[in-house]
Parts: sequence; structure tokens; C-alpha cells
Amino acid sequence: MPLAALTAVAAVVAAAFVWRGEGIDPADPASGKASAATARPEPGESGEQDATAPAADSTADGNRQGDQTTGDAAKGQARAVDALLGASGAARTALRRAVTAVMSCAADDRAVSAIAAATRSRKEQLERARALAVDALDGGAALKSDLVDALEASYRADQHYLAWARKGCAGSHDPDLAEAEAFSARASAAKRRFLSRWTDLALRYGLPARAETDL
Repeated sequence: MPLAALTAVAAVVAAAFVWRGEGIDPADPASGKASAATARPEPGESGEQDATAPAADSTADGNRQGDQTTGDAAKGQARAVDALLGASGAARTALRRAVTAVMSCAADDRAVSAIAAATRSRKEQLERARALAVDALDGGAALKSDLVDALEASYRADQHYLAWARKGCAGSHDPDLAEAEAFSARASAAKRRFLSRWTDLALRYGLPARAETDL
């Protein structure tokens, strides 16, 4: 074979080795496009992740708004409970003052009227307690149950105090007075149960602490 021909053959063979070393098959025109066809975008380079970000933000905003709504409802319900406790405390103070006057046989008709007014107030408070909405408060159902029990027992006690006071100076051995004291003891036990649940809630919502004698 002439020298020129040998040189040309050698050049072709060398070129073939170079192409195969780079992963390109000279017999396959499409092989040069393989790397481009199989390439994949790096994470974060496509627009898919960015497209979901607004949805995630919207969900988070909705959750925050829901939490705020629940918190506002709980605060409003706690304030309603506290307002009722304040009214109950005022009725108890008036009642105790009048009962003391009757017990000392130094009472007049004003003391009996004061006990009657306290009894009416206690009935109204009991009705308010039964109508309270407490679903947004932690342990609201048990809290309400204890409060209703306390006010119901207090109302029954007040009724007996009134019956006793209307007898005039009946003394400390009167059966109505005995019933009044028995219901008062039941009310005290329910008040302690209520306060064991209420104290932390009052602190959480910035409301005043209450004692058994305040109810």
C-alpha cells in the first residue's frame, strides 16, 4: 500500500478512538445529543417548587387566623364567666350581712328584704350559668358543671335562709337554718372544685383571682 494511503488510514483509526473515548459513536449521528437529552435540572432550578410556596403560605396564614379566632372566643367566654362571678360575690356579701343581723335578733324588715333580693339574684345567676358558652375554654364543660352546682346549692341555701328570716328571731336551732347551712356546705365544696379549674384560666386571660368567699 502506498505510504500516503497508510497515513490516511491511520488518521481515521485515531479519530475513531478519540470519538469513542468521549462516548460518541461516529456511526450514530444522534449520540452527540445523548447528554443533552438525559440532562435533568438540579433541585430548585425548576419552577415547580416555587409554584407550591404560595399555597403553603396561604395554609399557614389560615392556621394563624384560626388560632386567633379561637383565642378571641376563649377570652370572651372567660370574661363572661368572670362577670358572673363578680355578680355572685356581690349577692353573697349582701346575704351574709342580712343573715348576721337576723341571727342577732337585731334585724328589721330591711334584712328580710335583703335576703329576698339576694335569693332572686342567685336564681338569675344560676340561669346565666346554665346558659354560659364555654366550648372554647380548656375543660370548659367541667368548669361550667362545677359552677352550676355551686350556684344551685347556693340558691337552695338562700331559699332556706329566707324562710328562716321570715320567722323573726327563730334562733340557731331552726330546721330552715339547718337546711340553709347544709346547702351552703354543698355550695362551698362545688366552689372549691370550680376554683381549682378556674384559677389557671383567669391567670391566662388576665382576669382577677377569686377565692371561695368571692362567689
